[in-house]
Amino acid sequence: EANVEKQRLEEKQRLSRKRREAEATRATEDGTPYDPYKPLWFERKKDPVTQELAHVYKGGYWESKEKQDWSLCPDIF
Repeated sequence: EANVEKQRLEEKQRLSRKRREAEATRATEDGTPYDPYKPLWFERKKDPVTQELAHVYKGGYWESKEKQDWSLCPDIF
């Protein structure tokens, strides 16, 4: 049962990603601006030592968890 739920959530996430990619493609073809997906709790930054891009925690998760306020989260369920 847990594996079925895991597969359902993963498929929903894949569909969301495909939808975002299709919207980005249409915007590019139409020449209209498109805001790319931005993770809620992380931001991409260049590591000062390696110069590689990495996802760095930007805060907010633990505060939301403490309040049980998930209103900013995307609907993955």
